[in-house]
Amino acid sequence: CHFVVETLAHAKDKSLLPEWVRMLQMWLHRSPVACRWFLLQSEAAGWVRSLLLACTVSEMREKFAQLLLHAAAVLRPLELHLYPIAPLLPDTAPPVVVVTTSLSGSLEGTDEEEGEEEEP
Repeated sequence: CHFVVETLAHAKDKSLLPEWVRMLQMWLHRSPVACRWFLLQSEAAGWVRSLLLACTVSEMREKFAQLLLHAAAVLRPLELHLYPIAPLLPDTAPPVVVVTTSLSGSLEGTDEEEGEEEEP
């Protein structure tokens, strides 16, 4: 996989790029271990920076991004439990504060939910 990515990234002829990306996606789809390796290797080898940020070939950036997203999508259901996210309940949401300027130039804050003015 390392050889294929490096070779495709530096090839002048990108005509086979879509076909190679489809093949790599099939391989990644079959192996969550390969997906994890690919994501880690992409960061360690500098591919994220060089192929997403610095690469001037839009097709290469797009196809590499597709591979990253595909690998992440394969891993997501298997690793979702590693990233617990507590839902934000409406009653725990912070109040919205609106700050306005009065005619005298001083700031006035109001709590939109309760309609109370805050003192400066």
